[in-house]
Amino acid sequence: MQKLPVLPEELEFFAEEELLQIVPNCSVPGKFVQGILGEYGPFEPNRAVEVPAWLALQLHKRNKARILVPSWLTCESLDQAIEQERSSLDAFSQQPYYFMELACLLLEGAKDSFTEDNDYLQVREKLATLVNVRRHKMEDGLGQIAGTATVRVNGLGAYELNLMRTNFQGALNMFLKLETVSSSTCTKCTRDTAYWFRSQAAVQPARSLHAVQPDMEAGRAR
Repeated sequence: MQKLPVLPEELEFFAEEELLQIVPNCSVPGKFVQGILGEYGPFEPNRAVEVPAWLALQLHKRNKARILVPSWLTCESLDQAIEQERSSLDAFSQQPYYFMELACLLLEGAKDSFTEDNDYLQVREKLATLVNVRRHKMEDGLGQIAGTATVRVNGLGAYELNLMRTNFQGALNMFLKLETVSSSTCTKCTRDTAYWFRSQAAVQPARSLHAVQPDMEAGRAR
């Protein structure tokens, strides 16, 4: 089994620096918190403020604040994204770069932030649908590569690009070898390479995907 270029845990670590909105239920001395990447605040009761995801989750865990679920992670927004993915075969809907990692962090660590209007189970189901639709589009796009081709990856997130990197490296090495093949056999070889590329697209899902796909095999490696 191929090893992913970046571990899912590492992607989650990077995603934890993304900003989320919270509503504190307490204040802090000086009202501001100094972090490595900057200053965050002011922290005042019932006043929304943007903080890194790691801080939002820690405050939520200690009942010091509630997390406001991002607009892109609502049932309505996910439905719109799914519809856009299905209606456009050659483009991906625009999502935050770390949308998969952030969604899983919130689904795992802030379940009670989802309200009746934005039900936790419905969000999880719709997110799984969105991920699957995008994955199938990726596989279909890779399967169409033959010879010299330009692959557009606009709109893909960190999780999705991570799955593609290993496959691209192997496929590009094969394309380089084809340069020495005579023109009479080149067409067949490029088709064989495209078939190999498509077969490699089904990479083992990242660990965090289990948070939104409970029906996946329980014994699959994390």
